[in-house]
Amino acid sequence: MLFKQCTALKFLIFILGFSIIAAQYVVDPGFGEIECMCGQIARLTQRPFDVECEATPSCSCDYRGDCPGPAAEYVYRCPTCGPRSHVGCFGVHQGTCEEVHPGIARVQYQNSDSESE
Repeated sequence: MLFKQCTALKFLIFILGFSIIAAQYVVDPGFGEIECMCGQIARLTQRPFDVECEATPSCSCDYRGDCPGPAAEYVYRCPTCGPRSHVGCFGVHQGTCEEVHPGIARVQYQNSDSESE
């Protein structure tokens, strides 16, 4: 009887731990995505702490590190370089890709460790 209780307790702890780990990787679809140079799409997963964001970017070409005005830093993961961050503008970049950058193709981001952003 004691063995069954211990096994059940271990299983419960395992499920709880797995749920906590999985919850840390939930992606908010409102943060958008970027395209890595290798062609894979990397979802923006979170904003670093103490950073405010007032607009919800909708596509990869809305993310530009050298834009004027307020900016927020987002976190993403390209397949070969681990977690990275990228500055996304807000306040000046609102709307769809075509509305914000008419005729400009999607922006691609390096997926190497030599990238400065």
